[in-house]
Amino acid sequence: MADTDLIKELSEVVAEGDSGIQKLQKKRKKGKVLKIVLIAVVVILVLAVIAGLRSDVNMACVKSGTLSGYPTATVGDAFEDFFDSPKWGVDKKGDQQYVTFKGNCTYDGEIVEIGVRFWVNDTSFGISSMTMEGATLNALEQLIILNAVYGT
Repeated sequence: MADTDLIKELSEVVAEGDSGIQKLQKKRKKGKVLKIVLIAVVVILVLAVIAGLRSDVNMACVKSGTLSGYPTATVGDAFEDFFDSPKWGVDKKGDQQYVTFKGNCTYDGEIVEIGVRFWVNDTSFGISSMTMEGATLNALEQLIILNAVYGT
């Protein structure tokens, strides 16, 4: 606020007496509330950006990494080469974030949708679960799918 504006505002307050002081206090309260709201919006935006960056980092970790027992190709390359209509995503349950994958393939003569959920901790990851047409696959069924994906 410029000095002349401040002098003008103070002379109006003096001229209006108590009601002028009340107006000035209300004006300052509105300014403080506006500052608090703006700070809250900035904090929320920063947190959203950080969450988005973490999701990108987790997805990159899985897509560029290899699964134990399948070191010949990255997960991203193997899955995107094998499955039709591959779709990657991120899911969160509690504090744990997951990278998700869905894609179509032919299984026993039929086109089926396979879903894979990867757990991610810092720079390590693994398969949390795998589904076929929404039904959870057991360890042997998962192994059959992975061997088909990696051509082993």
